[in-house]
Amino acid sequence: MSFYSVNRHWSDQFLPEIESIIGSQILQAAPDPLDHFQATDLLMLDAKDMRIAARVRRYGYANRYPNQFTIRAKLPTGAETELSKIVNG
Repeated sequence: MSFYSVNRHWSDQFLPEIESIIGSQILQAAPDPLDHFQATDLLMLDAKDMRIAARVRRYGYANRYPNQFTIRAKLPTGAETELSKIVNG
């Protein structure tokens, strides 16, 4: 199994929790007219081509690096990182 596959398999276990947190931030209750006349209970934040990156750190990082977030600059495999993707648009 590759380095990527091992990390991906480990981090995917947290996706349900991440989805529940993000969902609460991008969903809102529909106003009464939409609920009454268009069977709409929830509205999603409008954003064109919205994408969300979520990097999950291993146990212990939160205690060692509180109030921080990670943007990787390089990987041992040489694969493209978040930083290069941001820089390259």
